[in-house]
Amino acid sequence: MNLKAALTAYLLTQAGVTDLVSQRIYYRAIPQQSGFLPAVLIARTGCQREYDLAGQPIGWATATVRIGVASGDDQLSQQIADAVRAAMTALLASSANPAIGGIPIQTIELNDDPEEPYFAWEGEDQGVCPVELEYEIAYNENP
Repeated sequence: MNLKAALTAYLLTQAGVTDLVSQRIYYRAIPQQSGFLPAVLIARTGCQREYDLAGQPIGWATATVRIGVASGDDQLSQQIADAVRAAMTALLASSANPAIGGIPIQTIELNDDPEEPYFAWEGEDQGVCPVELEYEIAYNENP
């Protein structure tokens, strides 16, 4: 299982998240059809791998993962973002050796955490109140 699939599966087990978005957790794109909100969107936007002195990968990587939430209401968007934050914090606190989907997690760092949802500009999706959280997740690609 890769990090994207493991993170999606993990968030789908978190009642605090699914109580608000049901099963609407997507990767890279939210379907543009009625009933698609509220939703969570996961995107891995970068990855740095560690190498030994011979230039061989050692298995540890740090991925930049953006977890966006969107709804038609700014308060609901913030509630969903709070639930995602709590789920990500609980992941590290869950054991001495945290893992998701069999992938060992070394650290999870929240890099960008906006105070409130931002609103669409004219010509963009109107009535959508998104919040975007950016995480750095250090994990073992070859457990």
